[in-house]
Amino acid sequence: MGNRTTDIPLDATNKSKSIDLFYKRFLFRKEAYSYALENIGCLRDFSLYENNLYGRVDGSFSPRNPDGEKMTLVGDRHLAFDFVARAFDSFKLDILEKKSEGLFASDFKHVNNLEITPSYLDANVLFEINFVEVTNKIVRSIKRSQRYQKYMTSYPVYLKNVFFPLLKQITQQQGITFSSYMMGAETSLLCTGLAIDIADLDASSDQAKIDNFISKGGFNHYLKAASKANFYVDKNVPWRLIFKIGGTSSNVRDYFYNYTIPSERDDINILKNLSVDVYNKFVNERGYVIVDSDDGRKCQRKVVLSRIGDDVIEQHTRLSLWISEYIRIKNVEANHLYNDSEVEIIINKFERSVTDITLTTVLHKVNEFFNYPEANIDSFNAALLRKKFIDLGKSLDNFPDYVKLVVKQDTFGYY
Repeated sequence: MGNRTTDIPLDATNKSKSIDLFYKRFLFRKEAYSYALENIGCLRDFSLYENNLYGRVDGSFSPRNPDGEKMTLVGDRHLAFDFVARAFDSFKLDILEKKSEGLFASDFKHVNNLEITPSYLDANVLFEINFVEVTNKIVRSIKRSQRYQKYMTSYPVYLKNVFFPLLKQITQQQGITFSSYMMGAETSLLCTGLAIDIADLDASSDQAKIDNFISKGGFNHYLKAASKANFYVDKNVPWRLIFKIGGTSSNVRDYFYNYTIPSERDDINILKNLSVDVYNKFVNERGYVIVDSDDGRKCQRKVVLSRIGDDVIEQHTRLSLWISEYIRIKNVEANHLYNDSEVEIIINKFERSVTDITLTTVLHKVNEFFNYPEANIDSFNAALLRKKFIDLGKSLDNFPDYVKLVVKQDTFGYY
């Protein structure tokens, strides 16, 4: 930390006041690491631009989920890919050798007593929790409103008038499809199988980063060992090692092809399962609905509901319906990237082709309409567009609309 330009303490935490937090975080990113440490070449800011999606999106900006079958135990309870485990074994040997040479200060305890902190987060498990939350929200909405309950007597009518409308309302608050969930704030580097933590410290405390790692004697040698073993060190979490994918574009492609799964693969099945779970949960908790009599008289009758099975989906719906609603939901998740008429153009394109190609291909092609770096406000491409927009003297209030126009120009070619 020898190149500091101010004496303001780098002690921000998430409890700091907003303006104080912003300024001190900025100073930490700018001055916590000396030029010599930066030049070792393994420090990387994973909060910057697309770095926050590292390991979760491929070269086409398509979300990917790690293949759990390729994971192995590292330490007692942490999961990572086998090649990450081998790299960590190499890192550990190098650390032990450097330790024997006296290169680490005696109080650099997290390196002198190298241990893995279990920190892997299974995105599938996290999404299951999200799935339950969404189910409960929809059921609560149905139970609160008679206008929804009257449509619960028939599965197709329930889908049209209850399930899909409520789902789109909730989508504005949280991700529904797994493909969008994998690109959201709920997932992180810890979901990739590429990261290993060697300490359990408060990642929101800059002081903890400095006191336990950056200021310790031998921190530079720790970085050199990480670099030699093909790891990045997260600048914002210096006890976190992240494996460097590839080195060439072909190696990166091989990694995503062999070790990850397209996140959109099960999106339609997730929607189908959600529709059945919501219906059955309502039946379990309420059991009946009161509907108007269908004989024209001004009276009501009680209709007892029965649970449904997965077979009802195939009996009463076509795949084209699910594809159409999926596209509409993806558009809501993308903050209404396309207007209603443009969404219908996309739907028509896939309604015609759904019988000619596999569902996997359809889902991949659909997601290509929404996987644009420019549409991610934190992306590097969006930053470039923002600078161009400002240079043109435009108000940033209109920037979101400008981004949509850029995306549509590539998608439709008529803007």
